[in-house]
Amino acid sequence: MDLVILMASPRPKGYTSRAVDWLTDELILMGHQAEVINLAEFNILPCNGCSQCQDAQETPFCPLPDEVSLIWEKMIPADALIWAAPVYFWSLPARAKALLERSAALVTGFRDKGHHSLLAGKKLGLLATCGGPAENADQLISVFSLAGDYFQQEPLLRLVIEHTYQPDKPDFNDQVRTRYFARLLASKS
Repeated sequence: MDLVILMASPRPKGYTSRAVDWLTDELILMGHQAEVINLAEFNILPCNGCSQCQDAQETPFCPLPDEVSLIWEKMIPADALIWAAPVYFWSLPARAKALLERSAALVTGFRDKGHHSLLAGKKLGLLATCGGPAENADQLISVFSLAGDYFQQEPLLRLVIEHTYQPDKPDFNDQVRTRYFARLLASKS
């Protein structure tokens, strides 16, 4: 299975990054391909609402001059997409939110009855880390559940790791739960 992990944390040594390492290690141990795309390394402009993406018929289109298409080129052929993000003010970090909004372009022929998602049928995962209780990720979970429906993906699989204030002192249970989450993501059913 080919999995793409969209690492949304701007902190390269934060808890989300550590959790992505556990996730990736487990997927590779299981014999899967796992590519981490660190969104902090890409120029991602916010959507300007021009709606030109909604007129595209076969391939995704966005007129903004940035690197989003490079990320889409990795997302489209993958079997599964996992968004790994810290919870920022009950939501995503800005760069990840911009990518999610801009990825509306991955639904082609939007204005036609026969519109098609280039992500249809793919597994969708969310690995969220938050400094407070897990409930702080509820809105983020809702956003990704709705996005998964829009993109015609499989139902959302999710893991929320709470109380992640000390990335240099990881909780062993967080590692175990993340590795189990990797197994769920890579399972056939």
